[in-house]
Amino acid sequence: MKRPLLFAFLAGIFLLHGCLDKSGEEKTPPTPDPTDPALETGLPVVYFTTTEGRRFSQTVTDKTNWKDVVINVDANGVSGFENYRGNAGLRGRGNATWTYSKKPFNMKMEVKDPILGMPKHKRWCFLANWRDRSLLRNEIAFHIAQIANNLEWTPHGQFAEVFFNGTHLGNYYIVEHIRVDKNRVNVDEMTTADIAQPALSGGYLLECDFHDPEEGEPAFTSATYGLKFNIKSPEADKDSGVFPTQQLDYITTYVNNVEKALDQKRYSDLYDSIDRASFVDFWIVAAVTGNTEFSPYPNNSPGSTYLYKKRNGKLYAGPVWDFDFTSFATTEKRFSGKLTVPTDTWWFKRLTEDPNFRAAVLTRFLALEPQLRQVAATWIDSRAAYISKSEAIDSPMWPITIGGNGDETKSFAQAVAGIKAVYSARLDNVKAFLQSDMVTWPAD
Repeated sequence: MKRPLLFAFLAGIFLLHGCLDKSGEEKTPPTPDPTDPALETGLPVVYFTTTEGRRFSQTVTDKTNWKDVVINVDANGVSGFENYRGNAGLRGRGNATWTYSKKPFNMKMEVKDPILGMPKHKRWCFLANWRDRSLLRNEIAFHIAQIANNLEWTPHGQFAEVFFNGTHLGNYYIVEHIRVDKNRVNVDEMTTADIAQPALSGGYLLECDFHDPEEGEPAFTSATYGLKFNIKSPEADKDSGVFPTQQLDYITTYVNNVEKALDQKRYSDLYDSIDRASFVDFWIVAAVTGNTEFSPYPNNSPGSTYLYKKRNGKLYAGPVWDFDFTSFATTEKRFSGKLTVPTDTWWFKRLTEDPNFRAAVLTRFLALEPQLRQVAATWIDSRAAYISKSEAIDSPMWPITIGGNGDETKSFAQAVAGIKAVYSARLDNVKAFLQSDMVTWPAD
């Protein structure tokens, strides 16, 4: 966008949405400097304004309360994107990531609308990617999962510059929030009235996670392995906070029966209850990315591990989530005591003891391999080039001050090269493991 047009656009945003000071008089929040380099990175720009005109850190202060904002999206000439203006609410998000200096947050729009070329919805995540020097780990992992398309839906995202009341917050990755919807996890959306069959059978969206559930969110612990499951959908009654006992009993029993079949290696019964193809692809994504969200079997729950169950149907693995820190971080055989190929973690301990599951993984990996190789060959470099100007501004704003994956000592180019090298090595290692170690996978 040319500077005169850009200045007019910015002025329009802030004139259309004035602010009130403490006396109740209308004022205008600070307008972004039209010469700000962040407006020239080639990325779309998202502007948030509030009636108070305060800083982001003074406005979005917790993960519970929604703060009213006006959102303006400037496509900034990026092909396939359109400008947008609407009302929304913001609140914090994340577990450890919420404690970092660069804060992630969620957005709930007043109405379902498409933004940045993504299908319409109200709910969006703004991921900060603070501990990821490349800013790319989540996007790369989502792209790999979209290649492994037996995972029926994987979140899409777009990078953007984000301003809050005129202050530049940096580069954010705007991602589709994992929700039940025809454009996302496409299962039947249940209500509290669905307490008899067949409606009682689904759809359910679960998160197996060692973190506590969100406030008011129903949860249960599985009987066999003691894993914690948060029920993301259906939700408790908004007024009473009550979650139907019939729904809790049904999905708890279903998961318990899956774990019994797993533990007893009754694989025929197991595959009557779970979709094997989605678990195969989930395993491949975890293996080639080196996702360490899994805890060693059978201790504790993993993190950010989603499943969903269709009405009158099976339990599916996915969508995948949370790759912004330790993914693509090592080529060592073990990382923090966990195999880089997930054969001793979560339900995969038992699944990978099934010869038919192992054969399905090998066959599927070989079929996907050309596309997976192309990610390292060209795709990562193309995305790095796309965000390079933005990253050059974001990194000095938000220097990494916590170690763990080595990114805190790397330049952007070094971080990107490191991810490519680790990912390529993982493809080689996983392929060799699948082809030569099929008989000696971990077993009791």
